[in-house]
Amino acid sequence: MQRILVVDDDGLELKLIKRLLKPLGLPVSTARDGREALEVLAAQPVSLLLSDVRMDGMDGATLLKAVRRLYPQLPVLMMTSHSSIDMAVEFIQQGAADFITKPLDARTLLPRVQRIFAQTAVVGDLRRQVAAAGRPKHAIVGDAPAMRVLLERLPIAARTDSPILVTGETGVGKELVARAIHTNSPRAEQPFIAVNCGAVPATLLASELFGHVKGAFTDARADKQGLVGEADGGTLFLDEIAEMTPDLQVKLLRFLQEGEIRPVGSAHPKVVNVRVVAATHRALPQLVADGGFRQDLFYRLNVIPLSVPALRERRVDIPLLAIHLLNRHVADTSRPDLRFSPAALGRLAAHDWPGNVRELENVVRRAAVFARGSEIDVDQLDIDPPFAPAEMAGVDLDVPFKTAKDAAISALEIAYAEAALEQSGGNLAQAARRVGLDRKSFWALTQRHDLDPDRFRQ
Repeated sequence: MQRILVVDDDGLELKLIKRLLKPLGLPVSTARDGREALEVLAAQPVSLLLSDVRMDGMDGATLLKAVRRLYPQLPVLMMTSHSSIDMAVEFIQQGAADFITKPLDARTLLPRVQRIFAQTAVVGDLRRQVAAAGRPKHAIVGDAPAMRVLLERLPIAARTDSPILVTGETGVGKELVARAIHTNSPRAEQPFIAVNCGAVPATLLASELFGHVKGAFTDARADKQGLVGEADGGTLFLDEIAEMTPDLQVKLLRFLQEGEIRPVGSAHPKVVNVRVVAATHRALPQLVADGGFRQDLFYRLNVIPLSVPALRERRVDIPLLAIHLLNRHVADTSRPDLRFSPAALGRLAAHDWPGNVRELENVVRRAAVFARGSEIDVDQLDIDPPFAPAEMAGVDLDVPFKTAKDAAISALEIAYAEAALEQSGGNLAQAARRVGLDRKSFWALTQRHDLDPDRFRQ
């Protein structure tokens, strides 16, 4: 039996909401603050939580964080009389299923509740499908609001030939998104070529991308077709595009503008038909402002932007994703019945996953290898502790002075920024004042080091 829990410190408001929900024919429990709501949740199963934001005692924001940690699959609808776009975005990012503004009426409240119940049923069906039959190896798993936005835009973007820029933290699955774009595009039967711009030495990347002719440089003993040529008719995925050197950025810009390449050492251009998908974990607008990335190239690549949310921003997906990864890992083993306990899934959903899906996959694989029975419980989850900022070490004269200096400055900046965010509870303005910077400069500092202020909010 589905049950709804409504949390509000206004008794008249509770009566009104119960009356508005009556056409659903479902039992409705009530609570006057977050602590009382948690007591109700511990005592009886609840299918949907409606919570006011501003309440005496434990408020709605604190309750939402607790519910996401303790009951990661429970959908939460936040209610407030003091709404704003920023507030709505913040609660959605923290895992709320939806956000509604008071005063409430049946015309606005009932459709929201029914939509959440429908989505919950879909997720439940997906979870059963994952557990029973598995998914394709490269499936994109997710039903959180931020993932729904991505998954709705992806097939539309795939049908075009426009360049796409995929952004997101390290480990979120940007290449997976790029492969999905290719698979859903008219180029699906043609090559998909991926290159990590940060993994190839800068001196060789031009040759790797655009090819070279015999004699173009030492050891160029024959003509070589570059990766762009190999991708002709298909998709070229340029990962870590921010690591590309300025001179190579110019060549890539020309290719995007003219649709032709010039192999190293050749005087003759070659026309190619390639769709480019680029990706980065860095903030390109800030790099453009700092002079580290060409503005014209940024606008050429950023025709269709797709953002992949961090795992902590879609906690509702973590159990489903963990089951998918486990099934994928045990598919070819003698332990196809291996599963997570509910407590283990809750522990996984509560972790922040700074390494995102890549880190989650490592934990799932370790748990599968060392599992003692058919069920993986909390004590069998080997979750890495968070990384601490690097400490100053002794001088190493084999390291160039500038490199050592930049590393030391970077470590200091990270330590200062994290300490300020920790002390301010993730409040950017307070943290900026604490270290003597304006808000814009402090925000740039957090972006430069991939620090998420939401991680420090209490």
